[in-house]
Amino acid sequence: MKTFVAERYWPGVSITEAEAVMARETEAAEAMRVEGKSIRVIHSTLVQEDETVMSLVESESERDVAELGRRAGVPIDRIMPA
Repeated sequence: MKTFVAERYWPGVSITEAEAVMARETEAAEAMRVEGKSIRVIHSTLVQEDETVMSLVESESERDVAELGRRAGVPIDRIMPA
C-alpha cells in the first residue's frame, strides 16, 4: 500500500467536530475493507490555527482516499503522497 496525506480545510472547525469526523473516517475505512479495499487510517489531527484536519492514510489509490472522505461526510480538499 501507499501512504497519503488527506487534507481538509475547514473554517471554524471545533475539536468536537474534528473528533466526530475522525471517528466516521475510521468507520468508513472499516466498511471499505469489508468491501475488499485495502485502506487504513493511520492517524488524524486537527491543526486548529490553520483550520485544517489532516489524516495519514494507507491505501492502494488516491481514489479510495477520496472515497473515504465522501463516506466520512467531509470531502478531502487535497490528497498528497506522503
